[in-house]
Amino acid sequence: MYTNGSSSPYPLLYMSNWYSKNINQKSNKWSPGGDSRWSNAEYDQIFETLSNETDPEAAAASFIRLNDIMVENTVIIPLVQRAAETFAITNNINADPIAASAWETLYWNMANWNEVAQ
Repeated sequence: MYTNGSSSPYPLLYMSNWYSKNINQKSNKWSPGGDSRWSNAEYDQIFETLSNETDPEAAAASFIRLNDIMVENTVIIPLVQRAAETFAITNNINADPIAASAWETLYWNMANWNEVAQ
């Protein structure tokens, strides 16, 4: 079981783990990544277009399709999204009313959040 995921909103590096050219093998000196040893021509074709994609909506659609291909082929089986230390896309949230633990979602009491006075 892997408990990993992308650390970026543009998950090109994360998705490269399933790109066929990154399968651990002698030709790439057994480099890390691709350790599932799965290969799919459609996945590779879509992945190869992403490094030159400049349209954010087209890139998002491609990432969604890459994810769908992996799920449809049972390469990954998403079970749970673990809680993270990120509460929102701002640094102005007061952490005091955020009652997070491993047993609850971080957002359960979002109505009680407030901004830090600046």
